[in-house]
Amino acid sequence: MTTAVHPPLVQQLVDLIRLPSQNPGDGETRVALYVAARCRELGLEVETPDAAPGRPNVVAWLRGRERRPVVALNTHLDTVPISDGWTVDPFGGEIRDGRVWGIGAGDAKGQIVAMLGAIEGLVRAGTPIRGDLVFTAVADEELGSLGARAVVQGLSVDYAVIGEPTRLRVGIAHRGSLRPRILVRGRSAHSSTPRLGVNAIFKMRKVLAALEAYCEGLDARAHPLIGPPSGAVTLITGGHKESAVPDRCEIVLDRRMVPGERQDRVVADIEALLSQLRAEDPELQVAIEGYLPTSGPPSETPRDARLVGLAVEAAGEVTGAPGEVYGAGFGCDMTHFRGLGAEAVILGPGDIDRAHKADEYIELAELEAGRQVYLTLLRRLLG
Repeated sequence: MTTAVHPPLVQQLVDLIRLPSQNPGDGETRVALYVAARCRELGLEVETPDAAPGRPNVVAWLRGRERRPVVALNTHLDTVPISDGWTVDPFGGEIRDGRVWGIGAGDAKGQIVAMLGAIEGLVRAGTPIRGDLVFTAVADEELGSLGARAVVQGLSVDYAVIGEPTRLRVGIAHRGSLRPRILVRGRSAHSSTPRLGVNAIFKMRKVLAALEAYCEGLDARAHPLIGPPSGAVTLITGGHKESAVPDRCEIVLDRRMVPGERQDRVVADIEALLSQLRAEDPELQVAIEGYLPTSGPPSETPRDARLVGLAVEAAGEVTGAPGEVYGAGFGCDMTHFRGLGAEAVILGPGDIDRAHKADEYIELAELEAGRQVYLTLLRRLLG
């Protein structure tokens, strides 16, 4: 692996880390403007349409002589909010021990600069590319994928590379998620006369027990690359006053799906479980009240797809190790590009195990290797 890093690559990453884009929190505007300006410096055709009010995407085109194939490099502008436990400034972009430290260093501001570095390599080479290249840096990936859902509208793409920290392994499958809000309604009463009411928290116990059994039964649906789907109750709220029988209790079920599972089928299974509970207890008023936003359903690209083979070759050539195909346990925007019919892979420098927690960092050598892998792959796709 080549370890000499282009200094501009590092400085751009430092600059991006110093522009907070926590989601929820800061919004993506400052990062989007920086990325758009960088794209214009490279001579790309640039637009910054809003995915939602005040939530811009960056869409930048490098046109080819034949216009096909269309290759998309996609990654995201937002980060998760900072957590407790940081020992470095999360927005400092400190360079130390061969690493860049800070929120988003590996997820996914490192992917932004590595992708832009690869595009710069194409531009500086001066050789016209065959097809079109579109770089999309999107908002809201960390919450509801508003950016990706918006950017694919009207887009036609043959190949898509989704920038996430994969240690330069080639992700061909990923999990999806569904988060129903399940509400039990009771009847309030003074807590000194509880039998005059219906305690929603007590009633929720039956729902929780049934959901626990349901989640434990998911192990039988294992995916060969990702393993089994999962489910967990992650939030619970109930009651309104310490001296009143609670008339409502709400939980959130975080249901992680694997490729092959359909979202409508998962919803139907949960609805059937709740219907059975209502039949067993006429006093139990339980229903799905709505859904929290997620990045969307799972997706998968066939292992024998052309893009997969080329990505494995590119990673192996740059790193000197055999390229590796794997399944990502997290959700991401690949699902929205697969929805277009594009072959898609998840690929990028950095390690997902360092993301979403204190003292996030990316190795300088990883950053440069990511740039080289993206550039090698683009050359093979676009000529």
